Amino acid sequence: MADEQNQRSSNFFDFINSGINNFQNAKLAGLIAKRAASIALTFLPAWGFIGLIAFILLSVFIIVFSGLPLGADTSGIATISGAPTQPVPSGGTPPIQPSTPPVAGMHMFKGNARFYCQVDSQWNNACNVNYDGCGPTSVAMVTSSFGINYNPVQMSYIFRDVGAKTCNSGDDSNRNYIGWLKSNGFDVISVPNDQSGNLNLSEAAKYIDTGYIILGSSLAAPCPPHPPAWGCKPPKTTVSHLFVVDGVNPSGNSIAVLDPINCNTDHPGEFSGSGRTLNNSFGFLYALAIRKRQN
Repeated sequence: MADEQNQRSSNFFDFINSGINNFQNAKLAGLIAKRAASIALTFLPAWGFIGLIAFILLSVFIIVFSGLPLGADTSGIATISGAPTQPVPSGGTPPIQPSTPPVAGMHMFKGNARFYCQVDSQWNNACNVNYDGCGPTSVAMVTSSFGINYNPVQMSYIFRDVGAKTCNSGDDSNRNYIGWLKSNGFDVISVPNDQSGNLNLSEAAKYIDTGYIILGSSLAAPCPPHPPAWGCKPPKTTVSHLFVVDGVNPSGNSIAVLDPINCNTDHPGEFSGSGRTLNNSFGFLYALAIRKRQN
């Protein structure tokens, strides 16, 4: 009997040590709940009521101090290097088609463009993505359009880690994320402006036609028709912004844009996970042609 109790005690403490060492595991909370019930039934005859209460309190202590709320859904825990381990959404809208049927002269991205809404409530404003996350959201669109799926929250932590932004502010002129893209299998080429400071559409079309998608930055991007409540409100008509260009029309001097803030859910009839067609006249700070590196 004593040997049996000692073996039970050994199993119990082995389980607790295992739980403490591995509580970052996404299924820990559920594991503890199942094992708690099993071990409680085993120890009740030997330890009595006081021992059972002590075990329950210890289980609760492990769950609480592991940082996992009771009943938390941890299926989307981020694994980005340097990011705090926490539940983050892992979804997004499915691949979309261009916002309007291609018109004559429009050169469209050859793949399936992916759209993310920067102000989507599912991001829970992690790393302030809802307010100043146009850069991370746009880069997440770019990588996901090539099947390398990151959501805006995960990309926000990458931006933070490489010094492209903090979780409290963004900077459209900071391009530190380019090194991360290159080191993770993407070709990145600067697309020049024309003499007026707008995107050189003839050059951009060459890249679009060879499988690139374009990341654009402007200090005066046109506000969408119904922007989020915190930005672009009248009398403002422009915003410092990053966005994705998935089509260019040199003959019509227009561009097809996937705009991460063109998604005010108060006006769902005007938003279907799609982009905008804009006149190429508002000026570009820079533009980058990006595609997955060819092996």
